[in-house]
Amino acid sequence: MDTLHPLLQAQLQSLALDSAPPRDQAAWGALLERVSACYEACDATRDAIAVGKQQLIESEARFDALMALSTDWFWEQDAQYRFVSLASGGRSAAFAQEVYLGRTRWELPGVELVSGDWDAHRAVLERKERFRNLVYRIVGGEDEERFISVSGEPIVNASGAFCGYRGVARDVTAEKMAERQAIDLAQYDPLTGLSNRTLLSRQLDLALSKARRHGRRLALVFIDLDGFKQINDTYGHSVGDRVLKETARRLREAVRSEDCLARVGGDEFLALIEDFDSQTPQQAACRLLETLSMPIVVEDREFTLSASIGISTFPTDSAESEMLLQQADLAMYRVKAGGGAGIGYFSPELHTNAYERLQTATGLRRALDSGQFRLVWQPVSDASTGQVVSVEALLRWFHPQRGEVTPDSFLKVAEETGLIVSIGRWVITQACRQARLWHDAGRRVPISVNLSARQIRDPGLLSDIAAALAEHGIAPAYLELELNEAAVMSDVARSTELLGRIKELGAGVTLDDFGTGHSSLAWMRRLPFDTVKLDRTFLLELVAHPDDLELTRAVIAMAHSLRQRVVAEGVENEAQAALFRELGCDALQGNLTGAPVPADSLDLSAWVDQPLSLRKASRSGASTSIGIGNTIVDDLSPAI
Repeated sequence: MDTLHPLLQAQLQSLALDSAPPRDQAAWGALLERVSACYEACDATRDAIAVGKQQLIESEARFDALMALSTDWFWEQDAQYRFVSLASGGRSAAFAQEVYLGRTRWELPGVELVSGDWDAHRAVLERKERFRNLVYRIVGGEDEERFISVSGEPIVNASGAFCGYRGVARDVTAEKMAERQAIDLAQYDPLTGLSNRTLLSRQLDLALSKARRHGRRLALVFIDLDGFKQINDTYGHSVGDRVLKETARRLREAVRSEDCLARVGGDEFLALIEDFDSQTPQQAACRLLETLSMPIVVEDREFTLSASIGISTFPTDSAESEMLLQQADLAMYRVKAGGGAGIGYFSPELHTNAYERLQTATGLRRALDSGQFRLVWQPVSDASTGQVVSVEALLRWFHPQRGEVTPDSFLKVAEETGLIVSIGRWVITQACRQARLWHDAGRRVPISVNLSARQIRDPGLLSDIAAALAEHGIAPAYLELELNEAAVMSDVARSTELLGRIKELGAGVTLDDFGTGHSSLAWMRRLPFDTVKLDRTFLLELVAHPDDLELTRAVIAMAHSLRQRVVAEGVENEAQAALFRELGCDALQGNLTGAPVPADSLDLSAWVDQPLSLRKASRSGASTSIGIGNTIVDDLSPAI
């Protein structure tokens, strides 16, 4: 055969085989084998292509499924940085593709960078560099706010020419909102929404920098609410919180819009006033006091607040932020110490006093640890017989360099710093220890210990008293706790509860310094005191105003009608003692009957040496006991 059929030639050519006709049968056999092999190869290729197609379909399906679950999306841009494609995840709430396509990222509506600027980003693109985590903010309809994080890399073709950018984007709105909330919690007061102390300190530092640069002044106004604790204690913290929120709202309205107002403590606020004239701080403080004087109604209860306000200024008082804060605080405390409801400016002597108080507080801590405290004892004598019927423990501080430090120079600091609680615990323990020594010597005279306002609020006070009595084996009837009216009035509810529990314990209670307050008669009647001590001012008033004798006599008679023992304090001479005997006082205390001395200097011979239960009153109409109250006796005659 010279030629093959045209169809066979075409088929051989398509299989890339020689189309020349075979010369013999063997050649035909070889050709057929080659044709068969080619068809088998084609079948294998076709099968491989089919498998590849299926795998591609499955891969695309998986990709689509992942995209549907992802908040990420993929994007491409041309050489002019305009979007040309956008493959968005199913859960993405990004703008529609038509918003993106044909625009650069900075041309999108409502877009702004969170940090940096577009010029810096465009410079990165011009250098054909990769970028990561570029975050921008998009504001959509109805003020919908979204945050997008973008990463990208340049696209180059086979010849290395730049074609554009491609990358991924991710919705980071949830993360940014959580971050914003964390910042708010760190910088803003959660109850009132005002700045907190941290943010105020930053704003103060910035304000000081501007003031120094432009030669301006600024002021800090420290506001401390007077008596707010009583609202919390009486009505609960939920009511107190509502009062604070309304107070913050009113304070915000009372200062200028450009002024910073912060809540820096439970009931403490600070206003930062920038760029003012000489009258602005005073005027602002007056507005604050005025707005606080307006009643606040919460749950049908009406509250009227006042405040103690302290002011410090830059550059007059200081150029440092921390010092200005301290100075405003000191000025506020001076107002509060004077009764509150007023305005005070910082002055240099306040800083001197504060330094002295700090030195005293430091010394008190050392004194307690190193045994510098001592107790001295002042006897209380029966007005008729002169026998010692009780002794009062008084605290003294013997400083290694300063010598004896008078109580009036350190007790107030101890109270303000809270050290009085530890010191008071030491006094109670040492007093009971000394009482044990006297009891062992056969002298069972009652002892009295003073309590401060801070101790009254100490939840561990009763436990400390009981522990000291038990440790030294002292019956509670031999201990009397003295509270002055100021301490009682500082927390009436707590004082009432405390007195009742002291009585349950079996100890006595004394109203000390009677006559120094404005409501002593009322509290002498309402609270279960065993003894009333007339302050030495009573004596001075009687000398200056003899017409007050009958009033004093009536007060003493009322105390007796309440089965309360009356002690006159500050008795210096026999004439004074005779006057108080005539008025009906049961006992006397002062330098006439004995100055405060250490325990080993007391004259024990004048002490009553009888069990308390057998001691009788020296005057009719009074309690049958001239000891420490009716809790320590079994037999009391009726009051007349």
